[in-house]
Amino acid sequence: MKAHRFSLGLLDGGRLIGAVIVGIPMAPKTDRHQVAEVTRLAADGTPNACSMLLRAAAKSATAMGYARLQFFCEPGERTAPIFLKAAGFRFDGETLSPDWNHPRPGDKRKRRPSNQGPKHRWVADFKPVESVTPGRRKCHGCKRIIPISSRPDKKACSPACRQKAYRKRSKVKERIAKLDV
Repeated sequence: MKAHRFSLGLLDGGRLIGAVIVGIPMAPKTDRHQVAEVTRLAADGTPNACSMLLRAAAKSATAMGYARLQFFCEPGERTAPIFLKAAGFRFDGETLSPDWNHPRPGDKRKRRPSNQGPKHRWVADFKPVESVTPGRRKCHGCKRIIPISSRPDKKACSPACRQKAYRKRSKVKERIAKLDV
């Protein structure tokens, strides 16, 4: 799996009673070098299985050097806050995106419809998430952040910004030329 980081299983006397899959964050603006995301969590109903799996996932993510482990759940899930608090997670807010089926750059797969609406984000912080992300660049024209998924050599977010930066460089070159004469 492309977005997979690690998986853990919970055994009870040789019988698998639960599993957790941790991968890279799906949100494009989340730093995938510092944040891990629980993508799947399943248990057979054994008491405290989900809390144990999430706690083990948090310990593994800490050992791997991640600064945060996040988990998304639907607002209507009644038992989610209980086992998330037991595992050391805290509520971090609601997502703003009403549609979770938006296409990702370069992804041509058909996706099955998911439940619409905002999700609740729960996080376990291990250390402060640094604001610098490898690969983040600012547009040379308007100074906005260029999306991570764009070409590595891209320096402007639009043709208008590219032309604006070119004109600015040309004016600077003209001023330098006047000073040299």
